[in-house]
Amino acid sequence: MGRGWGIRLLGVVTALAVVVLNSGCWVQQKSDQAKTIIRSASRASEAGSATGEIRFIVKIVKVQGQDIKRVAKQREAQLAGLPEGEKGGRGGSGASSVSDGTRVGGSTGSGGPAAEGASPIADATAALGGLAGGGPAPAGPGGQGVPGRPGPIDITKEQVSPPLGLSLDLAGNRAAIVVPGNGDFPVVRYFGWTLYRFAPPANVPANLIAQATAQKPPTPAPAPANASATGDDSGADEVDLPRVWLKLDFAKVPSESKAELPGITVFPSVPPTFLVRLLTGCLTGSVKVDGIDDIGGIRTTHYRFNIDRSKAMLGMPDKERRVAELIFDRSGYKANVYRHAEVWLDDQGRPRRLVVRFGQSVRSDSAVVGFILDFKQLGAPVAIDTPIADATSTVADYPQLVSSRA
Repeated sequence: MGRGWGIRLLGVVTALAVVVLNSGCWVQQKSDQAKTIIRSASRASEAGSATGEIRFIVKIVKVQGQDIKRVAKQREAQLAGLPEGEKGGRGGSGASSVSDGTRVGGSTGSGGPAAEGASPIADATAALGGLAGGGPAPAGPGGQGVPGRPGPIDITKEQVSPPLGLSLDLAGNRAAIVVPGNGDFPVVRYFGWTLYRFAPPANVPANLIAQATAQKPPTPAPAPANASATGDDSGADEVDLPRVWLKLDFAKVPSESKAELPGITVFPSVPPTFLVRLLTGCLTGSVKVDGIDDIGGIRTTHYRFNIDRSKAMLGMPDKERRVAELIFDRSGYKANVYRHAEVWLDDQGRPRRLVVRFGQSVRSDSAVVGFILDFKQLGAPVAIDTPIADATSTVADYPQLVSSRA
């Protein structure tokens, strides 16, 4: 009897030892994976610069305090009870009605609760195409829409924009987002905590916009030969540049001031260089390896993890940290932990794709907004110059930056 119990006890002890050993290996593995993700931020910084693409993510959660999935189901039930000929006519202008006065991809009605301005959904989805409003935005890879063709989208699912060009000067803390194509049409430029948003007034001739967005100010035409030698240059053609840039220096926004966005927006308020820094906020227990993927022809390991913003800001000077916290607050990113982040690291431990998602709360609206950064050429030379001062207007706070025109 005693011998039998002894054998059983030995078996239990052995099993517990195996569990503890496996648990210790699991914890060590998680720790090593987290360290790999954290080190990838410095690996990117060591490259100095990078070029690639950026895409924007939005998933509406609540509008005017109403859960969007529940509202969508109510809408489906309403449509199911309508005669077939009326189902396409209730949305108006090709937009899908969500609630009274709130539409996707269209303007609000004059009698609805959101009649004072564009609806949060319309603003957010339009921003996927233009970052500042405009027409309905098609979804890019991973989204539900058809690229290049406006139309109704499934607002209950995550939408992804088409890609824009991205340049990063990690050493100089600069970045630029452009619409690739003829001349790389500008969208946003970043210089530390200072943002320049391209927002030209309506009806500005294309040639003046080109001059206003040039890297250097245009040279005035030479004075005519008969101009007096006293310095009278009244005959010279001075170039009167339109103000096409809006400038905001977050470091000059008083921390005690209050300001709130008018609605959900995917405008990239957090500098892309700081998104890279957020890799250092990787939470060890959250890391999961999701296999091997090919990103732009490069073999990478895919990781999923959560980000602790406070951890990522460790070591920052107090002033810099306060400015960063102000940006997150103004953007409606209230939480300190950001879930469902992803990174794809190459064999040298460098990020080739980074996905960061934020929970955004603005008034009674909420959404998940995020950014997908693809690092196509690490170490590629970049030139990111400050916009021309004469073509720039300064705004006082973030809501003016995303809702005004220069």
